[in-house]
Amino acid sequence: MILLTVFQFTMVFEILFFLLWAFPKWANLPATKLLSSELKQNELLLDGRTTLGSCHVQEKCGLCTNTTSEGGTIESSSFPADDYAPDLNCQFEIQSPSGSQIHLTFTDFAMENKCCDLITVFDGENDPFELRLNGQDIPEEITSTSGQIKIKFTSNSNNSALTLNSTKNVGSARWQARYKFLIADDNKNLVNQQLLDTVNSTNYSTDSNNV
Repeated sequence: MILLTVFQFTMVFEILFFLLWAFPKWANLPATKLLSSELKQNELLLDGRTTLGSCHVQEKCGLCTNTTSEGGTIESSSFPADDYAPDLNCQFEIQSPSGSQIHLTFTDFAMENKCCDLITVFDGENDPFELRLNGQDIPEEITSTSGQIKIKFTSNSNNSALTLNSTKNVGSARWQARYKFLIADDNKNLVNQQLLDTVNSTNYSTDSNNV
């Protein structure tokens, strides 16, 4: 009789434990509240991913370095000591966080003239502007009107023309640019002014001095 009572008590205890585990609201822990909390955590993780910018480049074409949530650096292969490789047809893609723009500043620039090597900057998928860069003078700073910049970099088969065509000792054929992410609403005037400066810059003209 005692054994039967102990067995029954044990069974009742196990059933109650199972019910409390399966239905947490019975223990004053609403399941919907727990589920809502988990969903919010997942949403925060997703939001965290969308607030980060990105930079991508094809293998052996160059590097995306020092990438953070605020910006990063792009540069030619073997920068700064050696020449970039010949016969390149590369594309860099920079994507800013949602609601922001990209501010691009070239910090080092030593390329052949437009007959040979060229960097072309595209603003977004619809290409509101397209800038062609070459030579040895550092280009004007660029601010995108969208959240994406594509940079196409091409080189010919011989970088020795860089030394032959230059009037100064520029060292290796190379380039580097830094980018940072800007809040779009704070930079409307900056965008318009820099686009105007870029169009008027001699770096992007078709003047015979660049030939």
